[in-house]
Amino acid sequence: MITLTVLRVYANKLGFNTSETDNLVNLYKKYLSLTDYIQLNYRGVIDN
Repeated sequence: MITLTVLRVYANKLGFNTSETDNLVNLYKKYLSLTDYIQLNYRGVIDN
């Protein structure tokens, strides 16, 4: 898993501005919480 700090560092290296980086980090946090939710609630449905 990518840490949020690593994500920020590389986004800055790629030339993302601060608000773009913040948006990216927030999207990644939402993605992680979504995948956690799916794994907790649909273990029987999805083969991991």
